[in-house]
Amino acid sequence: MKQDKFLTELYDSLNDSPIQQKFKRLYPWPAGVVFIEWPDMSEEDIRNQFRLMKQLGFNCLKQCQTAPDSDRRKIMHMALDVGIIPWWYGEGGWENPTDELLLSLGISPDISIEDLRKNEIWLKRQEKIMRARIDREPVSVERVTDLEVTKQNPDLPGVVGRREYGIDPAFSKMFAKWLQQRYGTVENLKKA
Repeated sequence: MKQDKFLTELYDSLNDSPIQQKFKRLYPWPAGVVFIEWPDMSEEDIRNQFRLMKQLGFNCLKQCQTAPDSDRRKIMHMALDVGIIPWWYGEGGWENPTDELLLSLGISPDISIEDLRKNEIWLKRQEKIMRARIDREPVSVERVTDLEVTKQNPDLPGVVGRREYGIDPAFSKMFAKWLQQRYGTVENLKKA
């Protein structure tokens, strides 16, 4: 298949930046999946989920949704333990493999990206950087309401301040009864 050259050079020149140069060199291909922790999920359950993701060919998380009171950092470390980068951009978050950086690591600047992706020195350095970044993240992500987002960003288009989630009034009593039977208390419902 022939590549279309229509304004490619112009586009590239207008959008040339250090980050674009990095992406052009790394060619990251983040194939991600969402991880959602369910209540009472054991560490082994979590690790098995990450192993399955890796076996299926995923290399990063698109989102990491943890249960209340979970240690988000610990879960992100578990993902990294099996080779799942815990951010949606995958290898795009690696350092830029400049000639100077590669030489400082004892790696030839002429190394192909394919070989760099397998280079133990490079991979250990990137893992160390990612683990340090995980450790800087908050333990749990604070849930922010749309109204708070609107107050903090009044010029942000598309945020209406409140989302309405409704249930047909004809079913609301049945739904409330089901919730009470299923969860018993508001605290149990919140935890779920």
